[in-house]
Amino acid sequence: MNEKEFNSQIGTTIEQSKRLLELGLKPETADMSYYILDYEPVLTIGIAQVYRETIKGGKIVGKQNAEIIPAWSLHRLIELYKDVDYISLWSLEYVNYNRLIECISFAIKHGAFNKEYLKQ
Repeated sequence: MNEKEFNSQIGTTIEQSKRLLELGLKPETADMSYYILDYEPVLTIGIAQVYRETIKGGKIVGKQNAEIIPAWSLHRLIELYKDVDYISLWSLEYVNYNRLIECISFAIKHGAFNKEYLKQ
């Protein structure tokens, strides 16, 4: 039996996430997030609220917040993009994160992206 290798991406990469934020997407539209503690990013479903407790002598003496970076699933980006009036979605076999981010960028630049999803 031939094993098919799947190389699917669960959510936007950190770089893609930062690009979407730079384009003006509200972090609240994300359905995933990266949290970074000890320099190792971890992708989670939902927006993480993560911290590490600093314990000395058996007592909690402080908390270190993790860096949180919003991330989006492909389905969430498609849902956000569906509101663009004059652009129809292409066949799903051609959808990928980079292409969809470019389409979102184009729609934002031309005022066609839903303003509810953008920072003011």
